Amino acid sequence: MSLTTIRRPALALGLAAATIALAPLAASAAAPAHRLQLTVGPIAPLALTGPTTVTVKVANRGSRPAAKVRLAVRAAAGVTVTPASQSLHGTIRVHKARTVRVRLTPTGAAAVGPVTFTLTGRGAKHVTRTVKLVEGPAGRYFWTTTLVVGTTTMDAYYFVDGRWAYRGVPEGGLPSCTAQTAVGDGDGCVPYTYDPASGALVVGGKSGKLEADGIDLDGDAFGEAILAPAGTRYDTNAQYINGFGICPYCSFVSVGLVLTPDGQFARSSAVSGTTYESSFAVLPPDQHGSYTVDARGRIRFTYADGHVVTETVATMLGRADTPDPTYGLLLDDSAYFGPSSDVGS
Repeated sequence: MSLTTIRRPALALGLAAATIALAPLAASAAAPAHRLQLTVGPIAPLALTGPTTVTVKVANRGSRPAAKVRLAVRAAAGVTVTPASQSLHGTIRVHKARTVRVRLTPTGAAAVGPVTFTLTGRGAKHVTRTVKLVEGPAGRYFWTTTLVVGTTTMDAYYFVDGRWAYRGVPEGGLPSCTAQTAVGDGDGCVPYTYDPASGALVVGGKSGKLEADGIDLDGDAFGEAILAPAGTRYDTNAQYINGFGICPYCSFVSVGLVLTPDGQFARSSAVSGTTYESSFAVLPPDQHGSYTVDARGRIRFTYADGHVVTETVATMLGRADTPDPTYGLLLDDSAYFGPSSDVGS
């Protein structure tokens, strides 16, 4: 079966040593009274996986003290700036500098576009500097499958934040990482580094690159799946198919899954794309029930017999390079392909 890859913007702020000079108004060629310089840092990109503080340094390179200096910051939709405008109170003396901080907070929307820093001062023109929001791996989920002795196995990387990744398939929801927990090449938390200028990525000692359609690590390609936000409902049917052993001494398993927009599901080898909600009740109570999607990428199946199963859920990319549950869903380490994928048809 073939993998289709997707991209989801999880963002890093490219702060490329931005320096802005605030020039004087053309009033007197002999007296360049105000010449302010604005530096945004740190130089290294920052992953916007949570509130991020940016340092802004304003230096007076002119011949007179600078007064009534203000900094305004505007970001694209999906990022809140605090404060959006602030005064650098008092006077900045000649050859002196003042440092302020700006907090950038992702709001959950797709934050794309520029962040604009504008510096103004009395008797000087305002100068604007724009830095870009560039994509990074933080907050994203990548997966692949491998055929081993007739059986398809799944592997994955979840990039928890700007420093840590979880290697392996996270089961029962997305993990948190604050220290390395993986031993050797085993599953668990590992550190990673990412260079947005080149796309270079090093994860747990494996080198590769963040590409337009996924990541590549030591020659292994991983596509992306989109993690479901809380409250997600689906209208799809899909099927998990796998084999075990080498034929003619082999066996196969097939599990059908139907999810409805009102939060009902059916899941068993007896379920297919022609199983409709009206017939769920005729199934045994351990094969149907209700589902909810909550925080941290979890889908909770509550069966009619009372038992509960919680799994990590993510949506595959469809043919239009957008998340498409009719193409397929990932539930823990199982890939369920829908009718739009042509897998199994």
